[in-house]
Amino acid sequence: MRKKDADSIELSPNITAELNESGELIGIEILEASSFLRDSILESSQAEILRCKLR
Repeated sequence: MRKKDADSIELSPNITAELNESGELIGIEILEASSFLRDSILESSQAEILRCKLR
């Protein structure tokens, strides 16, 4: 059973941390998560490919 959130903090556009009454993290909301994850994976993959090419 999920605890009721008491507060939320916007960490960045489309990413919100949900806190309980004690200020503990109980969830993270990511709007447009599929786009966020796709972009994040692409960026890290491209960075790794560039590192491999520079070796």
